[in-house]
Amino acid sequence: KLTDKKQLLELNKEELEQKGQDRVVKKGDLAEIHERLIRVGGVMSNKEILEYRKLKVSLAEGIARNKTNFAELLELAPFAMLGTKMDKVNEQLQLEQRNQHIDLI
Repeated sequence: KLTDKKQLLELNKEELEQKGQDRVVKKGDLAEIHERLIRVGGVMSNKEILEYRKLKVSLAEGIARNKTNFAELLELAPFAMLGTKMDKVNEQLQLEQRNQHIDLI
């Protein structure tokens, strides 16, 4: 029985590997079919498809940069919100210092 289980396990492993390979092939086929549909539907040339791919990569990189920049700016938001309050505190301190100086004279 142990050998039967080992054989069954080996068969399952082989099936999984085959399915994995089939998946990779199908993904490639899907990309090729997608490109053909774009060409037929939109009458795009190979050059236009390459430009489209480059643009897609460029936009994805731009989105990533914008997300990073936004996160950095978001970290500064609390300081920006406190800026006007800190100005008012500073004005109040200066006013109190002037009043204290006048009281001393």
